[in-house]
Amino acid sequence: MTTEIQTKAINQALRILNAVGAKYKIIMPDATEYGELIIAKPEVKKYRRTLRHPRGTFSAFLAPLFENMKIGDVKQIPFGEFKPEHLRSAATAYANHLWGPGSHTSTVTKHHVELMRIA
Repeated sequence: MTTEIQTKAINQALRILNAVGAKYKIIMPDATEYGELIIAKPEVKKYRRTLRHPRGTFSAFLAPLFENMKIGDVKQIPFGEFKPEHLRSAATAYANHLWGPGSHTSTVTKHHVELMRIA
């Protein structure tokens, strides 16, 4: 609901806008609309990157390997179909999820990723 002073201010603004031939659209907090300008709603684009592997591929591959790891255990994870750094990234993210940050260390060798649980 607009107050009397707000209504006067809007009417004055409308007279000025009409006098100069402006196109406009005013929408008040109470949903009262003034003007005939058509306002198109902005398109919201959702960007989703293209994945090299379907969601869950890495976790399904790593889950059985990490299942019973104890502190001091080392796993050698063969690259298989994965790029070495992608596999290392997925392995460390999965280890963070399971045991928390700082609980493991990893390295990439010529043939596999090594991950050692340290906490």
